Amino acid sequence: MKSSEVLRLERYLTFHLAEVLEVLKSAEERDSDPDSIWKAKWGSSAIVLKEVLLQSHDEIASALARMREGTYGNCVRCGNEIDLRRLEVVPWSKLCIECHEESERKQAENRRIDRSRFSAA
Repeated sequence: MKSSEVLRLERYLTFHLAEVLEVLKSAEERDSDPDSIWKAKWGSSAIVLKEVLLQSHDEIASALARMREGTYGNCVRCGNEIDLRRLEVVPWSKLCIECHEESERKQAENRRIDRSRFSAA
């Protein structure tokens, strides 16, 4: 991958990380206010939103760390290069499309197995 492409994606990730941090900070400030309209409006969804933001923060920070290490754009599972088109859509991707799809299949299978245990009980 060209350094200009990595630099462009790094700028995007850095900007997006700043946005996530700003929303998290705002959510923390709202959480400290017991009469928060935000809390009243979103209720338990606020907890889910916060978890999604924290996960986004971790994924973006991990991608930026891989950029510093020089491993960004390589699949952490198989080591193959991640297609630039995938990184343009999901710049924090750590898996190539083949490994991502395999991971999704395994997760779906695990969910199916877990559900069958509940229905058997």
